[in-house]
Amino acid sequence: MDVPDTIDTLVVSISVLALGAAFYGCGRGEASSVAPPGDDDLALADDDSGGGADDDASPGDDDGVDPGGAPCEGYGLPTSQGTLKDGALNEVSGLAVSVRNPGILWVLEDSGGPATLTAIDGSGATRGTLALEGTTNVDWEDLALGPCGEGSCLFVGEFGDNGAARSDAAVLRLTEPVVPPEPGFALSATPERFPFTYPGGPRDAESLVVTPEGVPVVLGKRDDATADLFAFPKLVAGVPVELVPWGSIETGPAAGLASMATAADLWPDGSRLLVRTYFGLREWEVPGGGLAALAGVVPRDVPAALEGQGEAVAYDPVRRGFWQLSEGNHPPLWFAGCK
Repeated sequence: MDVPDTIDTLVVSISVLALGAAFYGCGRGEASSVAPPGDDDLALADDDSGGGADDDASPGDDDGVDPGGAPCEGYGLPTSQGTLKDGALNEVSGLAVSVRNPGILWVLEDSGGPATLTAIDGSGATRGTLALEGTTNVDWEDLALGPCGEGSCLFVGEFGDNGAARSDAAVLRLTEPVVPPEPGFALSATPERFPFTYPGGPRDAESLVVTPEGVPVVLGKRDDATADLFAFPKLVAGVPVELVPWGSIETGPAAGLASMATAADLWPDGSRLLVRTYFGLREWEVPGGGLAALAGVVPRDVPAALEGQGEAVAYDPVRRGFWQLSEGNHPPLWFAGCK
């Protein structure tokens, strides 16, 4: 989504976000069920992974799949690790930290971009690409990493809908490949497609997370300082489903552009939810009932790099912290570690 103005990138503590009011007036073809909100035994089991990359990796390989350490209890200020070196990556709206390839971050481009995921390193240099065959990028908005079978999969949110009129919203899923060690690789994969509708009709969304059980959860984008959560009731490739409402969360202190949810991530064990908006970051401690039980949980504001059009955030469970990235020409790549 385009925003009317951009602002210089600077590091701020979102603990002062109260001042923000001044800124704004894997089993293919096999169904698995998701417990309704309030149930404690969420489960979505797959026998194997989604669409596979054309390399020798398989979801059963135990090569680097590690849920990482405990979540952070606090964060230091984000610091720039470099800038995106590829000038063509000027509308990044999704980010995920690889678990199979240490040091690799996956990014995707916004609407109309190539149907390709790009692997970058922690300095912002491009390492290679992963083309998604048999699909187009109508309006990709977020990227998540989550379990599928015995391995990990990449999940693409093909659900951007500024006009709230789409009838083809979907989540794409593919096995995360093991990438070659040398830069310049060009891989390809055919993803599975999971089409969906919302109860009550189409709406815009830019945020996607995946639970430890492999359940994709979409966070709606609203201008009233809230975000509604919607979960897949089952995953059957090619079969449309209506998402299940899982309540809503407060994304900011006041309505307006600054509190619109533009990206999100879930710690691998499901214990933390991180949601970014154009001007801030909030984190929730997820209760035992999971994301469906977030109602009433008070989030904490997280120090963030304030960016011109921030639309990407991802936890790093190995390095322990989070990354964030903005649209724009050669934007800084920020990292904030535990403190």
